[in-house]
Amino acid sequence: MPSDDLIGTWAGNLRGSKASLHLRTNHQVVLETAAATVSSNGYAWNRMEGNGDPLWEVWGTYEHHLVRSGAGWKVDGFIFRAMHERGNSWVKTTPGQ
Repeated sequence: MPSDDLIGTWAGNLRGSKASLHLRTNHQVVLETAAATVSSNGYAWNRMEGNGDPLWEVWGTYEHHLVRSGAGWKVDGFIFRAMHERGNSWVKTTPGQ
């Protein structure tokens, strides 16, 4: 997915009436000459009133790939692998108002 599309999706979903917290921990970096891979654990908490249980959470792992250029390091791709989630999926999929 192109980065502008991803940012647009996040901006449309995580706003107004939806509270959220996103964390990454335990970063492990594998550094090469002009590239790097960063692995980490991730957690997200989303809360929104309006349809039953107002809470949805997810735990998983991230893998970010970075490239080095004359302007510095830039993320050129990442993946989140969900390991466990719980709560109301309506909170996950319904945009905040």
